[in-house]
Amino acid sequence: MTPPLDEMLALAGAGTAGYADAEPFPHAVVDGFFDAGLLGAVAAELPDRRASGWTTWDTSNEWKHVFDRPEFFGPHARQLADELDGSEFVRYLERLTGIDALVPDPHLTAAGYFDVRRGGFLNVHVDFARNPKLALVRRVNVLVYLTKAGATSGAATSSCGARSTAARSAPSPPPSTAWSSSRPPAPPTATPSR
Repeated sequence: MTPPLDEMLALAGAGTAGYADAEPFPHAVVDGFFDAGLLGAVAAELPDRRASGWTTWDTSNEWKHVFDRPEFFGPHARQLADELDGSEFVRYLERLTGIDALVPDPHLTAAGYFDVRRGGFLNVHVDFARNPKLALVRRVNVLVYLTKAGATSGAATSSCGARSTAARSAPSPPPSTAWSSSRPPAPPTATPSR
């Protein structure tokens, strides 16, 4: 699902300066990182919203639904989660961000499938700096967009909520975003109405 390690490390090396210099905080948006067909399979496995395991987050920073029960993921979603937690992807993130010794969260604390419906939002924010389960400082967040090709996505190149977010047609395959969790972002200019 992820590119070969040498390609990931080359991509990370080429993106390091852009990541570090990005405003208003370090971040990167990478189009086409994951195979679109496999991401489509992950999206097709999205658990029904009536299934047990969904949590609704309704705060000033987010209005979304989260499914964080990896034991109930389908085979493609489990493969993606395993690859994101794997050594090769973590090495890519370390090279991209310049942060050594990153430790992935296999428990998906405050992570998993996010279902953000029309009117929903996810502002970039720091709601907890320490992972309560692992007792480690949270350093990097990664979003993988599963928006179907041709649909409208709330992602933009700023994609992190500190700037206004403009809708665009989702590329095929959808973008992936990584940003630093250790430097708090600027507050959003406005909270979207629901």
